[in-house]
Amino acid sequence: MSEVTIRDGDDGPVLENGIVRVNVHLNRGTFGVTAVEVGRGSLAGAAVSVELDGGPTISSRGVGFSVERDEVVDDRLGRGRCVVLARESDEHEPELMATLTLYEGMPFATVRSEVVNRGRLALKAAAFRVLDGAQVKLGTGAVDWRFYKEGWQDWSPALVLPVSGEDVPMSPPVIAPRTQPERKQGRFLSELMTLVAAPNGASLLAGFTSAAEQFSQVWLDREGRALTATSYADGIEVPPGGRLASETLLIDPSAGALESMRRYGEALGRDSMAVTWPDPVAGWCSWYYYFHSISESEVIANLDETCQRRREMPFEYVQIDDGYQAGIGDWLTPNSKFPKGMGWLADQIHEKGLKAGLWLAPFLIGEKSRAWKDHPEWAVQHNPGTPMIAMLNWEQRCYALDLTRPDVIEWLEKVFRTIFDEWGY
Repeated sequence: MSEVTIRDGDDGPVLENGIVRVNVHLNRGTFGVTAVEVGRGSLAGAAVSVELDGGPTISSRGVGFSVERDEVVDDRLGRGRCVVLARESDEHEPELMATLTLYEGMPFATVRSEVVNRGRLALKAAAFRVLDGAQVKLGTGAVDWRFYKEGWQDWSPALVLPVSGEDVPMSPPVIAPRTQPERKQGRFLSELMTLVAAPNGASLLAGFTSAAEQFSQVWLDREGRALTATSYADGIEVPPGGRLASETLLIDPSAGALESMRRYGEALGRDSMAVTWPDPVAGWCSWYYYFHSISESEVIANLDETCQRRREMPFEYVQIDDGYQAGIGDWLTPNSKFPKGMGWLADQIHEKGLKAGLWLAPFLIGEKSRAWKDHPEWAVQHNPGTPMIAMLNWEQRCYALDLTRPDVIEWLEKVFRTIFDEWGY
């Protein structure tokens, strides 16, 4: 396993593990990440910044860094070393920090930024630019590159786009339209992560491995080949003497786009302490053919066909998706297409030696549902008396349930006890 070393370079500290090199330019307030092997991707001239809500944007670029410390790291991503940098700041000016980490045997580096309130008054942080104006270098012109676009939810576009063309517009979350940067020609936007690849095999991945507190986006500007990675703090207040950190960004400049994405997925899982399945899960799901038109009779017909072809299709699960419920929020009341009820249907699945699965969206409540008519007070309030619209779907407004309410939690417990313990899903 490659040991991480830190040495003094001409412009500042240099971290290296034999695979990746991180170099800091203290006077410029920037850093770069480079694959040691020739012909791989690299990132140069990256600054960090924080946008204050209703105030200025504080950037390290052109101001400079000082080295606070370097230390050994042993966290969910592995063992390694980090260097902690502080932007040169005036007295009472917020202090901007950057932590650069390199791991033993890993072809990626991570960066996390942090703001420390040295002033006498509280400040509000709108967004961290964990990469601000970083230049991507892949050995070819940007018009030859391809950009991987990831969406913020499962109906968003997830596709590869030629950088010679233009981005595919992606609607923002209803509750957070401010998290969209300005649309401009040659700008490509992705949620959480992206990978930029050149035809010569060089690629560079940038993706956040944590999503505990903040939404994040990464975008590429074709002009200048500039990459920006943003972690949104949404105006969180930082009291005097307090501090607030961004999510952690992983940068992988190694060759092999699919390998980089696999490594990123594993790092995202480790950092999030995700539970993994030991083996792939196989089953039949109603959604991808029937969508909302699924019915009890169609489930039974497919169940019978699946059982007759078990040797060809060794399924373990039969999952009923969206379309069984009376309303969005009325999860315990099936509609007229399921006359014998969901418990009876689970029994039929179990009798065939299969496991029964069920889809629901438990934190939503639609305005056409009985649950909404009975309990409009259960919705998160944007302002007193104004419920928060979480999404527009099913030809109605859907609201987010207020999970701070004991009666909402009690209702959710009843829903899942019924689905698990009584119905058997």
